[in-house]
Parts: sequence; C-alpha cells; structure tokens
Amino acid sequence: MKRVWISWVLLTALLSFTLWGCIRVNRVLEAADRCLYEAQSACLTAEYSAAAGQIQAARHLLTQKGVLLHLLIRRDFLTQASAELAGLEALAREETAAELLQGLAKAQLQLEFLNRLFGWEFW
Repeated sequence: MKRVWISWVLLTALLSFTLWGCIRVNRVLEAADRCLYEAQSACLTAEYSAAAGQIQAARHLLTQKGVLLHLLIRRDFLTQASAELAGLEALAREETAAELLQGLAKAQLQLEFLNRLFGWEFW
C-alpha cells in the first residue's frame, strides 16, 4: 500500500510540474508575441524607433526567462526563435520596413509554433 501512495505522490508531482511549466511557457511566449505585435503596429505607423524598442523588449524577455525556458523547451527550438529576433532590430528603418514586417511575421509564427508545442495550448 505504501508503494501505491508513493506512486500517487510522484504522479501528482509530475503532473503539477507539467501544468506549471505549460502555464509559464504560455505566459512568456504570449508576452513576447505581444511585444512583436506592438512592434508590427509601430512599424505600420512609421514609428521605427518604437518598433526597435519593442523588438529589443521581446529579445530581453526571452533572454531574461531563458533559464526557465531552457528547462521546459528544447534548446534548438528556443535558439531558433531567438535567432529570428536577432537581426530584426537593425531592420527598423524606413528603407527596410517591408523586410521588418516579413521578419516580424516569421518570428510571430515561430513563437506561435512554440506555444502550441510546449505551452498551455498543448492541453
């Protein structure tokens, strides 16, 4: 009987950690996606410095929560999402607005993929 209780405790702990991890991943990725959406809106209104600031905020969010995300998400998926954001800040100019919008859409798609794969939407 003791083994059954220990199994239940371990199962409960595993499910709790999984649920907590999915919720945390969802919150971080949605916050980063919100920053990218605001950058896209700023780019459409020709406020390129605000767009660069929002892209920097999304990158900072992913690096700030990087330890937690590396614990819950495969490293290569997270590296790919960070690489999508790496060059976008330099594109925040009037001459490269089309490339910036295309890069933002690609980065948002990557974050949506991660959220569906590892986040709350998985359940």
